[in-house]
Amino acid sequence: MEKEGEEFFLPEFFPFVQLNFGLKAKFSSNLHGLVDVGIFNGFLIRGGLALRL
Repeated sequence: MEKEGEEFFLPEFFPFVQLNFGLKAKFSSNLHGLVDVGIFNGFLIRGGLALRL
């Protein structure tokens, strides 16, 4: 394109998409867990445990 004298156009606003899928689990009345997997500029894995006292 540069050889032909045309410029490459990049918009100022570039939308992106993030896809996440998660799983919540209740192990007991006081213990909960979460696992989240997604795609955002690479592969993401997140997780956590919650304990209610």
